[in-house]
Amino acid sequence: MKQLPPLGRHLTCADLRTGCYSPSFFKGTYSYVNYVVPKVFLLAFPLSRFASRSVATFAGLGVLMAVGSSAPAQALVITPGVTIDSGGVNLAAPARTFGYEFNLINPATINALGSYDLNGDGLGGSYTVGLWDDVGTLLSSAIVGTSDPLVSSFRWASIAPITLGPGNYIVGSGGGWFTNGDRVWGSFNGGSFTTNELTVVSGRQTASPGFGFPTNFLAFTALGGNVSFAPTPVPAPLPLLGVGAAFAYSRTLRKRIKTSKTPEVVSTII
Repeated sequence: MKQLPPLGRHLTCADLRTGCYSPSFFKGTYSYVNYVVPKVFLLAFPLSRFASRSVATFAGLGVLMAVGSSAPAQALVITPGVTIDSGGVNLAAPARTFGYEFNLINPATINALGSYDLNGDGLGGSYTVGLWDDVGTLLSSAIVGTSDPLVSSFRWASIAPITLGPGNYIVGSGGGWFTNGDRVWGSFNGGSFTTNELTVVSGRQTASPGFGFPTNFLAFTALGGNVSFAPTPVPAPLPLLGVGAAFAYSRTLRKRIKTSKTPEVVSTII
């Protein structure tokens, strides 16, 4: 059996039992890292041709995938559940919680809660807006003030997104409507509104002052509080493109290595 040089020494022509390639193939020779047993073929591919290019390519794809998968922070998108169209009455309501009950046929995600701002000229105080299920369990709440963004006659405060299943829910805003100079919009006297993803069941209010679950039914829709639906997320395309490009390049690289006929060191040890 051919004895190989000690570990760490470079292979040379003298170390090979059969044949020797031209010196150009030994340019930048590589150290072997394991002993060789009989009938094992050593094959050192021309790494100088492939390794650096492969590492650079896959590193670039990794950066591309990381950038694509890191979604940037986005501004709050408001899609009101109810939008006032025209008419109605602005009520000088007592300091109770006013809102409406609504029904969902399909699951939907709520991303913000709103409180009505007459004329959009600012609120006279802060209001607590709550979202309940139909048995009175508080699912989410937010405090809305005059500095919060105004969209479709409501001031909005973001909440941790909550996905609601099909069923009935109640939203209401509580505070000093009359004492603060603010109003609640009522749908009677020809008031009209447009709904999005929900169906209004009835108006609701609390029986006593303060913030709480609106147990009393109203014969009209009372828009003190409102909900906003989150937009449907769209998957980022870059991670998928990065994976596809990495797969395509790996196939090309395997074909190139398989068809390469100029290895730097080829030795048969018997």
